[in-house]
Amino acid sequence: MIKEIADYYGVELVEVQSGDSFCKTNGEDTYIDRSFVAGKYIELGIYTDPEKRLVSFFHEMGHILTPKRVHNKCRTKYQVEEKAWKYGYKLAKSFGIEFNKDTKQWAKEQLNGYKGYEEREMGEEVWAQIKKDRGWDNL
Repeated sequence: MIKEIADYYGVELVEVQSGDSFCKTNGEDTYIDRSFVAGKYIELGIYTDPEKRLVSFFHEMGHILTPKRVHNKCRTKYQVEEKAWKYGYKLAKSFGIEFNKDTKQWAKEQLNGYKGYEEREMGEEVWAQIKKDRGWDNL
């Protein structure tokens, strides 16, 4: 089903498998419970829980389907990821797919990992200056 959804939206979907060329190139650990999106290309990682795999697919689709006007309003990586989860859940629901409580909690934990992303990646002082320069002092 996910392949058909990806095809419908013109998305190239690669379903990474243990030991395949993606794992050999990037390391298998890179794909354990993790997926990646770039443009309209998704590398769907390796999941032991099929529901986490499915919610991850819809999350990556959410990145692709988030309208540019919405994406452009995002000021932080957390906001970008939050919108991708929102649009991914909306897409799943349009196909009659709902996720269980444990999967939703796991997804929330993934999202929460992006809190403070800019401070960690750029350093607190650099991020503070960027916010000041852009008039985002209220973040």
